[in-house]
Amino acid sequence: MHHHHWLELASWASQVLLTLIALVAALAAVLQLRAFKLLEVLKLLEGLKIREARRTALKEIFERTDPEWWNDEEHGKRLEAAASDVCASYDILGLMIEHDPLDRFTFGYGRFFKKYWAASILECHRALKGYVEYRRKKNPEAYSGFTRLAKAARRYAHL
Repeated sequence: MHHHHWLELASWASQVLLTLIALVAALAAVLQLRAFKLLEVLKLLEGLKIREARRTALKEIFERTDPEWWNDEEHGKRLEAAASDVCASYDILGLMIEHDPLDRFTFGYGRFFKKYWAASILECHRALKGYVEYRRKKNPEAYSGFTRLAKAARRYAHL
């Protein structure tokens, strides 16, 4: 009888150990997926095309005095392409953060971007405000993820 009790205890302990190993493996998989997502989003935001588009938004578009600069004969198409790239990239980031159920409960990539990209997100949103409003006349939801991201980033901004 005493020998049987020891086997029962060993069986129970092995089940607990296997459950813990499975939980650790699941956690490792989730962390690996999050790291992969972070890397992919970083590649998007720090890619040469998007960096140049942000530079155009902050250096050229922000300085423009004409409210409908996208209609400019000489530079309109190029400026609008840059504005569209910036808005779309931050819109995608905002939507990805909003639709990541784990981001609310962990220090996910959402908080990472809101904290470390806050100045860029807010400056770009300010620079492209007129363009976003223009696009919303046709589509009221245009770049709404970007706008919500900018609002969320305000608490991290040191502006």
